[in-house]
Amino acid sequence: MQKNKLFFAKGKFLLFMAYLIPVILLIWFVTNFSVTVPIWDEWSIVPLFEKISLGQGTFGDFFVQHNEHRIISSKIIIVILAFISRWNINYELSLNILLSTINFYAIYQLYLLTRSQHKKWLEHIANIITCFTIFSWSQFEIWLSGLGIVWFLTNTCVLLAILTIAANYDKLTTTNKLTVAATWCFIASFSAAHGLLSWLALLPSVISISGNLGQKTRRLSLWIGLWVSSIIIYGIGYNNTGNYHYSLLLEKPLFVLGYFFTLLGAPLASGSLESLFIGLTCCLNFAFFAVYGLRNLKSEFTQKAIPWLSLGLYPLLFAGIITIGRGLPTIHMAEGLLSLKFAAVTSRYISISGLLIIALLQMWQLFISRNLTESLPQPKIPWQKKFLIYLLAGIISYLTMVKSLYALPHAKHNQLHRQNVKTCLEVVHFIEVSAPPSGCLWELYPSASKVKQYVAALEQIEFRNFPKNLEFLVAPTQIYGAMETPKLTDDFTINKSENKNILFSGWAVIPNQVELPKLVLLSYQGQKSFFTTSYVAFPRPDIAKTLNSAQYTLSGWSVDYPTESMPLGEQIIQAWVYDKQGEQFVKLQGDIKVLVEE
Repeated sequence: MQKNKLFFAKGKFLLFMAYLIPVILLIWFVTNFSVTVPIWDEWSIVPLFEKISLGQGTFGDFFVQHNEHRIISSKIIIVILAFISRWNINYELSLNILLSTINFYAIYQLYLLTRSQHKKWLEHIANIITCFTIFSWSQFEIWLSGLGIVWFLTNTCVLLAILTIAANYDKLTTTNKLTVAATWCFIASFSAAHGLLSWLALLPSVISISGNLGQKTRRLSLWIGLWVSSIIIYGIGYNNTGNYHYSLLLEKPLFVLGYFFTLLGAPLASGSLESLFIGLTCCLNFAFFAVYGLRNLKSEFTQKAIPWLSLGLYPLLFAGIITIGRGLPTIHMAEGLLSLKFAAVTSRYISISGLLIIALLQMWQLFISRNLTESLPQPKIPWQKKFLIYLLAGIISYLTMVKSLYALPHAKHNQLHRQNVKTCLEVVHFIEVSAPPSGCLWELYPSASKVKQYVAALEQIEFRNFPKNLEFLVAPTQIYGAMETPKLTDDFTINKSENKNILFSGWAVIPNQVELPKLVLLSYQGQKSFFTTSYVAFPRPDIAKTLNSAQYTLSGWSVDYPTESMPLGEQIIQAWVYDKQGEQFVKLQGDIKVLVEE
């Protein structure tokens, strides 16, 4: 007896660790690859911070459109975290993990409500794979972004709405269930545009609530009415953000379907064809369970599968909307397999499409348990079927892990990019806004002038403080690098009317520091501001050999600058490296003198 207790205790511990490992790995992933710098869409919320700080914030500022979305719920959370932490994006990244933990908890509660009484090992396999799917690194794009809240919060609301209707709490009447579920759907609707799909996804759950025909009709009418009302509110002052090329639905239906299936298969594959095949397989599986459920409405399997049908319907609807909103323009611009590649590698969509995999896993384990329960008083799975189950579980687990590992180089690239733009942001007060676009400010946000405005707002409300008085070291005692002579005409004359580019390049290091500098900046002689920038990241094995150190292998820099932006007359161009540790700009060797003419 004591040995049995010890065996079960060890089993529970191992099971707990199996659930905990994906969470630990995700925390390591986010901690290791995150960089606390806002980039692109994250900047758009800065004006809201400023208005609230000045006491001028209104509901309209939360309701205003954010790309295609109205992210009222997400904005409220982001604003609260920003004013608590002075907009430390790590708080938002931590909340992403917390929301995903809540999502897994909700899925696990759904499992407890719908589980069979046989073959718990089968259920544990499904749940462990679910856990690895929820916390998969393949969603790196939103794990490492503050605006990931938009995606995870919407999923949380959908899952809690499904769980509310499926729950067996005696204190929750049917009216209360529908009220709470509708509240979650309303929050989801104003967390992201695809949150509006939550109302449709929950239709199977709403219809399944017991009652006579009149009651079911009234509930369904009310539910659809709330959905339509949400759409009407959503549409107030809504601006269409693009051309969706609807004609492609008829002109290229196979490409459209391919994009749709590829989106759904992306959680388990990175290649276009592999994702397409997996997505098609998932759709066929879902169709099988939907048809089986309709033909066996009163069966125990159907009653238990309804929450999972709602969960699976949500990513199917999402994939349909994304195919129209993103897929059609992509197919229009990039035909063939290239258009499918975009669907396969867009990591933020995996947070939703992965829910279809989870729903199918749960329905399959219910279906297998149902067959066993009906066939034998003490059900046993034949070894052939058990082998097949383990094989399929192994394949899905393998694909999930490979997809996560595939995210590592992308996460590293994302990290390097954010580290570079973070360095750029530190010296924002010294960088000019160029036209046409050139330099690192344009990588922070599509408008460099807007970046300047947002920076001023952040400094005014004391969320950030960027250096304004850095030293300019004109004659360093050590060599920090050089700007090499560009290939110009013999007399170094530039004709602006020709609209050509000039390639400035060279190398840069910081003596006595292990890390290479991030940024080289170009200025005109006598000015303490820079007209363009370049990241230090290009291979220069010759410099590494000359300086006898492999750490200088990537010490090269290069920037292709449009001559139309250059002022007329004789100009002396100088290159500077930013020494963050020394809080100074250090001039590189090799000034370039050019004559700019009309």
